[in-house]
Amino acid sequence: MFNKFYFKMKKRLIQIITIAIVSIMVSRCSKSSDEPTPIILDDTVPTTCMPLKTLNFWNYTVENRVSANAPASTFTDKLNVGNDVIQNMITYKEMYTTFAPNGFFSSMLSNNKLRIDGTRLKVTGTFTNNIIPNVNVAVSLVDFIILKDNASAGTALSSQSGQVVQTISGYPVTFDYTFKSIAEGTLASFASNGVTYNNVKKTKIVLTATATTIFQGVFSTVLLTQDVIVSNLYFVPNQGMIYNNRVFNYTINPGIAAQLQVPATANQVQEEFIGAFNVSN
Repeated sequence: MFNKFYFKMKKRLIQIITIAIVSIMVSRCSKSSDEPTPIILDDTVPTTCMPLKTLNFWNYTVENRVSANAPASTFTDKLNVGNDVIQNMITYKEMYTTFAPNGFFSSMLSNNKLRIDGTRLKVTGTFTNNIIPNVNVAVSLVDFIILKDNASAGTALSSQSGQVVQTISGYPVTFDYTFKSIAEGTLASFASNGVTYNNVKKTKIVLTATATTIFQGVFSTVLLTQDVIVSNLYFVPNQGMIYNNRVFNYTINPGIAAQLQVPATANQVQEEFIGAFNVSN
């Protein structure tokens, strides 16, 4: 009797151990074949990289050069946060500059509406660009994402396209453009104007444009598709945009440029450095 009971218990024990081993092996195989579980970041936490309270302001020193090592023409921008404004039942802050803006960042925000949408900073309005001297190309922006706190480098944030027709020297010139932003990730530290900042968020903004017209009944390309503006913006939490480097250039066929009476080429390197600011309101 004892032997029967012993062998029965031994057989049962072997079955339990076998089942356990098989379960472990299946579990391991299943885990090894699965894709890595993505890290889900909370997009509802408001970004602090551009504190938007009425009366907050940022002063910027703007330096323009025809090339990286050329002497600079220096200007000052003061970007201010105005009152709340509601559009399509969404609350924005009205942004404005004390004087006519010179820098890319202040120009993009001045007289436009800005809001924080979770981790994103969004602007709505019109951004006027002189991509050719004395020719204004107004870029229409609708909740264009300037910054996303937790975006990894290379992430596309926004892309908005449009068309503008301008008369230049009597010829109607059609500009087709795309305005886009790309996250450049987070820098552990970044030095600008003698100051080292930590936890710096970087965004690249690019304006790509093409221009065409009709000369004496003949369709002609004025501006081949090219990136006329490439801007790199650097943000610091609880402080704002602390530095921007913007490169502007274009090349036009010399014959067409002469016909339109505009420069065949243009180049400008611009830097914006933060000065005095107040984000305590």
